[in-house]
Amino acid sequence: MNKEAITTYMSDLSRAMLAPIYVLPLVGFVIAIGAATTNPGIVEVLPFLDAPFFKGWGKCWFGRR
Repeated sequence: MNKEAITTYMSDLSRAMLAPIYVLPLVGFVIAIGAATTNPGIVEVLPFLDAPFFKGWGKCWFGRR
């Protein structure tokens, strides 16, 4: 293997390893929304979270409510 092939391989490998890291902020956001929609204290302060859409969201992600 020559230097160019190794460099290309390492570049592709690093991109593949970083792909899951790019998704982590989105996953954190989804978990935060799900936690907020299932917390009775937060729902009491923010009544719009009691809407069917948010109840379904919380049930989908956390299986409660």
